[in-house]
Amino acid sequence: MTQSISSLRSLNTRVTLLTLLIFVASIWSLAFYAGRTLQEDVKGLLGAQQFSAVSLVAAQIEQEVGDRLKALETVAQRITPSLLTDHAALQKFLADREIFQKEFNVGAFVTDRDGTAVASIPTGAGRVGSNFIDSDAIAAVLKENKASIGRPVDARQFQAPNITMGVPIRDAQGRVIGALAGVSDLGRPNFLDAIAGHRYGKTGGYVLISSRHKLVVTATDKRLSMMPTRSTEPLAVRFREGYEGSGVFTNPFGIEMLSSAKGVPSAGWYLTVGLPIDEAFAPIRVVQQRIFIATLFLTLFAGVLTWWSVRRQLAPMRAASKTLANLSDQTAFPQALPVARADEVGALMGSFNRLLATLRQRDANLRESEESLATTLQSIGDAVIATDTEGRITRMNPTAERLTGWPLAEAAGQPLSNVFHIISAQTRLTVANPVQRVMEHGQVVDLANHTVLLARDGREYQIADSAAPIRAADGQMVGVVLVFSDVTEKYRVQQGLRASEQRFRDLVDSTDGIVWEADATTFAFNSVSHNAQRILGYPVDDWLLPGFWVSHIHEDDREQAVSYCAACTGRLESHDFEYRFIAQDGRVVWLRDIVKVVVKDGQPQWLRGLMIDITEQKRAQEFLQSLLKEKVVLLNEVHHRVKNNLQVITSLLRLESGRSSEPGTQRVLQDMQGRIRSMALLHETLYRTSIFASVDLGVYLRQLSTQAFRTLAPQGGSVRLQLDLAAVHVSMDQATPFGLLVNELLANCLKHGFPEGHAGAVCIELKPLPREAGVPGEPARWRLCVSDTGVGFPPDFDARRMQSLGLQLVADLVLQLGATLEIGVGPQAVFAVDFTVDKELE
Repeated sequence: MTQSISSLRSLNTRVTLLTLLIFVASIWSLAFYAGRTLQEDVKGLLGAQQFSAVSLVAAQIEQEVGDRLKALETVAQRITPSLLTDHAALQKFLADREIFQKEFNVGAFVTDRDGTAVASIPTGAGRVGSNFIDSDAIAAVLKENKASIGRPVDARQFQAPNITMGVPIRDAQGRVIGALAGVSDLGRPNFLDAIAGHRYGKTGGYVLISSRHKLVVTATDKRLSMMPTRSTEPLAVRFREGYEGSGVFTNPFGIEMLSSAKGVPSAGWYLTVGLPIDEAFAPIRVVQQRIFIATLFLTLFAGVLTWWSVRRQLAPMRAASKTLANLSDQTAFPQALPVARADEVGALMGSFNRLLATLRQRDANLRESEESLATTLQSIGDAVIATDTEGRITRMNPTAERLTGWPLAEAAGQPLSNVFHIISAQTRLTVANPVQRVMEHGQVVDLANHTVLLARDGREYQIADSAAPIRAADGQMVGVVLVFSDVTEKYRVQQGLRASEQRFRDLVDSTDGIVWEADATTFAFNSVSHNAQRILGYPVDDWLLPGFWVSHIHEDDREQAVSYCAACTGRLESHDFEYRFIAQDGRVVWLRDIVKVVVKDGQPQWLRGLMIDITEQKRAQEFLQSLLKEKVVLLNEVHHRVKNNLQVITSLLRLESGRSSEPGTQRVLQDMQGRIRSMALLHETLYRTSIFASVDLGVYLRQLSTQAFRTLAPQGGSVRLQLDLAAVHVSMDQATPFGLLVNELLANCLKHGFPEGHAGAVCIELKPLPREAGVPGEPARWRLCVSDTGVGFPPDFDARRMQSLGLQLVADLVLQLGATLEIGVGPQAVFAVDFTVDKELE
């Protein structure tokens, strides 16, 4: 048994089997490839021959069908409408046409427009009087006005399948008035006997199929006649779709066939010819069998020859292996083997001798490498301590000696825990020995953060280290190496960074708002300050859930807030908006959200913002709005009461003026009405503009002067009013005197400047005066000028001025405004008032 196993594992056996396997695989692959290639070539050749044969027969059928349709059309052209209605004459006409006896073995018949047969040959066929409108051939002729070949049917009167060909009968205008049909019985000799009566090869044959009806018209194999063509074979489906060519498919009887198809366009048919694969490839199968037999004999011959050749060539190698086995017991490096022959075996012995020389050199290099390793260990910056499997120190570098305070001479052989004493910086408790953990788990172990090394002299070092197993070539653990470094300074920096980060977090949490960061695409929060829970009640973890922010916005504000934020983010614009948010306890909280868009590579990456609770501010605004509404209502009420009171006073003055017969009294009462109108108009202006702090003086004076002019101007329209009033806002305290002032001056011009029949104009101007140069910050000065082109001032104007109540009122109003009055002297009357506008209203 041992000899058998050795024989199977020998190089001689393996080389022989490998060579034989390659040879067998090659020659059998070649045989298989040759057989397949030959089969494909023969298949292509047979397919081409088969397609030529089916094309020839299809062309013959096409010719036969065309001749019959042409013959029918020729006869149909000679059937007139009168002949169609004369059934006896039509019957004789058909009987005289020999073509029907020659081309259609069961005769022909004629139908009227409704499909009813009116004439038929032979007369005993029983067609006359029958309606054929259900025949697809007759229906196509009568409805579509074209020649048609009907679906093959099993007609009981013929006891065999028959085919009907029909053509339309037209009148002089080309309208269809009937149909002429010829019928062929496929059970009798007919024009398709070229298919039914011939085989292709020994067992092959033809099949004629109607594409439109998916039905076998006729076939060499009578079992296929009138059989529906429903095969799902890919080639059969392609034939039905109009493909013309060759291929292989399985027929309805489960026989694999080599088949070709060719169309018969005029009838909507296609003709196929098939030959069983077994018959088609029978010669090839014989050739393939002979190739395989020859291949088998060559395989056996090659195996024997290879075995003998390899065994003979490897005989010297077996002798050399015995020599090497004897040399393997020597402790020193063996001597070089003798080289007996200059072939591959001799080359192998020479290679073994060179290997011995290489091993001697490697032994020397190993000793040199150990010395170099010791030098490297001494110069490395990190501290290194090596132990054996019991955790006793075997080696230390100078850095480890400096950090531990132990020289190697004293530390060698000591347990690691005596030299490498480590504690936790936070708890000041002793940390587990990393060497012991490596020995237990057999893998690299890292020390925990905040580990402190206690040196022999009492100094402390913050260290980062790791321990890893030392393994021999066979994978056996022989010790542990511990590498650590002094990270005291780095630890201080990290502590400072942590403290700075904590201060930043404390600063964020002390802000009276919610600081947050979210994804710019999904609006999913990835960071939120702790104030979120204090202000809105939700824990910080809830804010980090997908869709949290959007789903908790008040439903009335959600769509607008989200769309506004998305639009601004898409434009890379920072934005500030307000919306209502539902707190955890159900409260509705108004938030002001100040958002900055963080952009990366031209695309929005993050959103960072601050949410501020503005609920109290909103409440204060709502309270102010309610106060404002109350104020507006109050002012409206005051306006109406003032307006009503002024109207009552005006009405009383008007009544009193009408009752008085004294002209002076009437003038005084009219003047008082004008003054009251000016005050009423001021209240009306304030009410309409809804601005109570200031009045546009230009607009107010335009309305006032226009109404006063209409009331005071003489009849006939000889006096015109010219206005040039700029816009300037003044306070209520200024607007009221100005209204009274303009009313008095306008009344004075109309009363004294235009005697009866005198024409002219009254001009009122309001314009700013140029500012004085070099006096910055001075309030703006304006001039109100009232003039007329009338008769001018009388000679005794100064005396009248002192006695006129109106001019005294003008002087008092100018004084009240803190303005100056200039009265022009000349042919025209001019009153100019210079005044200052409040600085807040400029």
